[in-house]
Amino acid sequence: MKRLIAVLLIIFIASSSLTGWSATPASIPTTPTTKQQQTYSIMDALEILKSLAGISSLTTAQRQSYDLDGTPGIGIGDALEILKYLAGIPNAIGTLPLSTAKPPSSTSKPPTTTAKPPATTAPPASDTAEFAAEVVRLTNIERANAGLPALAASNSALTAAAGTRAKEIIVSFSHTRPDGRSCFTAFDEHKVSYRGAGENIAWGQSTPQAVVTGWMNSPGHKANILGNYTHIGVGVEKSGGRYYWVQLFIR
Repeated sequence: MKRLIAVLLIIFIASSSLTGWSATPASIPTTPTTKQQQTYSIMDALEILKSLAGISSLTTAQRQSYDLDGTPGIGIGDALEILKYLAGIPNAIGTLPLSTAKPPSSTSKPPTTTAKPPATTAPPASDTAEFAAEVVRLTNIERANAGLPALAASNSALTAAAGTRAKEIIVSFSHTRPDGRSCFTAFDEHKVSYRGAGENIAWGQSTPQAVVTGWMNSPGHKANILGNYTHIGVGVEKSGGRYYWVQLFIR
């Protein structure tokens, strides 16, 4: 293990001038909470490896932020999760869960953005619609297996919000919208009423079964799927040959 850490330290130090893709960490919510968004760089992975090699120690805040691979404590898996995400590989932190109670209303003006979305080649509407319906079906199978009631997909406003979010994560894969606001502001825009809400996002999986299986293999996403919700909305988009997936949950 120490040899592996030493090798990775050498690789990371040699690569420290590289600019990585910012990512929001996967959270494993146990109770509804609003989670502050976090960004990572290659230096964060380096800090983990230095602590494992005994070169330095992590602060309490760093330990909380770096615990990404779903196992207790900080280990080499957490450093690899950051490295894989910076390389653009869909994995545990490539599919982000988020749960929250309804956030307080805000009168602050959101920041403006000049980013332009990439050109997309949308699949036939029937393709994404069928995929979304299948995600709902598979999600309810997982809930039935856990002895939970099915989620209703009858809230058209919630489904519309999920469609909006699916388009947005093509531009910015995050629970933060491209204009800098929380993902939950999409609920308000579509006039969705809720007492608690959650969001799962993912990209790169080619089928509904693959994305639901991936979510169920991640504790945070599984917690949303099996959470105390009553309704679900699913959005699916395709860009650059890749599918982008969103689940929205409310109660």
